[in-house]
Amino acid sequence: MSTQVRIRPRHASPPPGRSVALLTWAARGLLLVVLAVGVAVPLVSYTYAHRLVLLGAKAGSPSVRISTADAQSYASFAATGPSAFVVLGYSDLNPTTQPDPAHPGRTVAVSSFASQLAMLHASGFSSVTPAELTAYLTHGTALPRHAVLITFDGGRERDWTQADNVLGKYGFTAVVFVDPALVGKRGSGYLSWTQLATMSTSKRWQVDLDITGSNETAQIAANGVTGPAVVEHVWLPATHTVETTAQYKQRVATTLRTETAELLRHDLPAPRLVSYPFDATYPLVRVTVTFGELASVTNASFDAGVLSLATDAASSSTYQAERLLPRIVVYSTTTQRGLFNRIVAAS
Repeated sequence: MSTQVRIRPRHASPPPGRSVALLTWAARGLLLVVLAVGVAVPLVSYTYAHRLVLLGAKAGSPSVRISTADAQSYASFAATGPSAFVVLGYSDLNPTTQPDPAHPGRTVAVSSFASQLAMLHASGFSSVTPAELTAYLTHGTALPRHAVLITFDGGRERDWTQADNVLGKYGFTAVVFVDPALVGKRGSGYLSWTQLATMSTSKRWQVDLDITGSNETAQIAANGVTGPAVVEHVWLPATHTVETTAQYKQRVATTLRTETAELLRHDLPAPRLVSYPFDATYPLVRVTVTFGELASVTNASFDAGVLSLATDAASSSTYQAERLLPRIVVYSTTTQRGLFNRIVAAS
């Protein structure tokens, strides 16, 4: 009986032509990968750089120290302090050091801003949403027990690059008031439309309207006397008369409609608030009647107007009825504890 031995065949080698084809395809695949990487890396780098140019590089949030005594005061206010709704007004942030206290102004050091927000957080304050604010102003709906509205006047680029990360760290939102005529001016230091759109979609910022004309003067009498056009009935050369109340209101309403349309044209939400162009030292008693006319026009189209007063005040039923939000102005010399004391006194 013979034994049969099976010999397992070896795997056959591909013919030479097939090997060349496989190597060719592998080389092509490698070349495509190299090309893709070569295109993607510069493209991503360019996109990132372009974004930085358009949006500006945002600064981080400075570290903050709260003393033990202050921390206890803030915690006590959070637990038992009176209910309060305060509006804080900032103008500009200084990314380096606080300005000389001998020359007070509206430019606040970022370190001071961070310190003040840390105080607000420790004192139990929370930001008011646009919907909450509207309900409060129109229906008297209660706000959080300790509520704050943080505002920035002027629409400067540093509102975004210096303040955004600080707001995010402490869980606050803010309102930026802009003059559409100043938005996007290259090299001006004002916010661009791209930045405003990004701020708005972040839900950390609300873009509202800064009433223009505060620095514009116009002839207000036949003898050539001039005054601020925003709160004066201007002289009409064509008729040799001063504007009537109806004409003044129409002029203001037209300006507000035009500026609102400009925000909408850049796909921003319709503004809810306006910032009245008066600093805390402006003697409103001089223009009481005209200011009432101005407020009646703004109240017809907006939820409320924000107003800086010489005496710190929290929002109250009286201001609510007039659709005014009194603002506590923050200065370069305002300290963390100093702002807390002003808020307590206003409450």
